[in-house]
Amino acid sequence: MIEKSNIKKVKLLILLISVITIFDIFTIITNIYVAQDLEGYGFPDILIYLKTAIFIFVLTILVLWAVNKNYNISKTNLKIIMYLAFITIIGYFFSLFMYKYVLLLYTADIIKNKILYGNPALIYNFSTKNYKTLSYILQIFSGFNSEIILFIEALFLQNAIIKLDTFSIKSEKEHTYDPFMFDKKLLWLFGFLVTLSFLSINIFQFSYNLREAFEMAIALGGFVIAIPGLVTAISLNSIENHTCTKTRFVSSHRLLIIISIITSILFILLSIFLLQDLHNGLGTYRLYSSLGSVLVSIIIIFRVYRTMSLENK
Repeated sequence: MIEKSNIKKVKLLILLISVITIFDIFTIITNIYVAQDLEGYGFPDILIYLKTAIFIFVLTILVLWAVNKNYNISKTNLKIIMYLAFITIIGYFFSLFMYKYVLLLYTADIIKNKILYGNPALIYNFSTKNYKTLSYILQIFSGFNSEIILFIEALFLQNAIIKLDTFSIKSEKEHTYDPFMFDKKLLWLFGFLVTLSFLSINIFQFSYNLREAFEMAIALGGFVIAIPGLVTAISLNSIENHTCTKTRFVSSHRLLIIISIITSILFILLSIFLLQDLHNGLGTYRLYSSLGSVLVSIIIIFRVYRTMSLENK
């Protein structure tokens, strides 16, 4: 358990996460009101909402710890959610780079095959389209989500994660739990959940309409949120001799329950949309992976809750 004497370090961390969150909110506002309108929604347009939600989640955890004396969190779990935020920055950076690269290739193809060697009567229409695309790319370069801003965010966040090792930890008594309190099946269940949630992502499209973008955001959110659950399950599975502090045991299982509840809600919502698509003749394998994710999440909730009800240290 992290000691409350680390309050100054946590406040600096809160400041960093707050600045990144504000930049993300400005990016969303810019995308809605300032950026050029392109046909459909690109992957970065979806991922920025997920990135913002994750940083708001991390910020909430830190603020709760700072203001609530009874709220505790282990250093291991704090590292997990911090690395989740860091990986989100890297994923958004990569998606933004690839999206701009594809847009530039698409624009170059239009200039070569439809303007230089195409119908001269359509030059104005294609030039207008290219102008919108290039203006969108320029807006990204000069906006809050430019690669240089993301690079700086990643540097500061990585430095903050490294400094977590300097946080003092409250000395706690280690307890030896019975072997059945460490459910070995949680590791396989979370591995299965991560696999199913990944299969629920529509990765075979370059751009999406509004409904497809919403479905993509839900599936991607479920996948990203399930990953810390797998990491936490691996951490619990690696505890030797079933000996650990009560804080680590309880906080880890609480995190697993929270993650499972969120994933079950997300994939229930996604399944509803995919069932509507099936009714309209647009069936997809993602419906089965989504329903499987709901089932696995519910099983995890049941098993973790049963374990927590037996904890008496």
